[in-house]
Amino acid sequence: LPGVRGVASVTQIPSPTMSSNALTIEGVTLEGDGPVFIPYMAVSDGYFRTARIGLVRGRTFGPQDGPDATPAIVVSETMARRYWPRAGAVGAPLRISPHTAERWGEVVGIVRDVRADPALPAPEPMAYASGRQDFAWSGRDFLVRTGGDPLALVRPFQRELAAIDPSVPLRDPRTLRSVMDERLAGPALLG
Repeated sequence: LPGVRGVASVTQIPSPTMSSNALTIEGVTLEGDGPVFIPYMAVSDGYFRTARIGLVRGRTFGPQDGPDATPAIVVSETMARRYWPRAGAVGAPLRISPHTAERWGEVVGIVRDVRADPALPAPEPMAYASGRQDFAWSGRDFLVRTGGDPLALVRPFQRELAAIDPSVPLRDPRTLRSVMDERLAGPALLG
């Protein structure tokens, strides 16, 4: 559609309410008494470009990350610094349950940090899986970067979606700012 600059899917939008998954890193003893949990999401190939999250090292996801390939994981800078302080994150084997519960995944890239919770003093470690490989999620959100008013494209999107599959509804279209304002309202009121 005219005005669309990027489209991506994500299993959850980074926010203070996002879910976390258990982390296991081959050859690394993680701190604490129990399992370590990190924010984690599955994303489409174009997610980092659409969300303007820069690549630091390695690569992001692509067609080579199919269902039969080794599970590809991209990690944030904070995660890379915390668990691989000697810059050895790319190529490192890890498991993030449930995505890689059956087999080891591999870090293929490092991206800039995202502040999922602005109430915290620093960004948390975060990991991403290829949407081509992680099918454990029941739903997806779609992010659309536009050159103008994003809400002006709701009706054209509905028409295009209906042309592809009339049984799939376009639910709750809104700006990312309104989603973030809603999710941050609770922590702001408590602060």
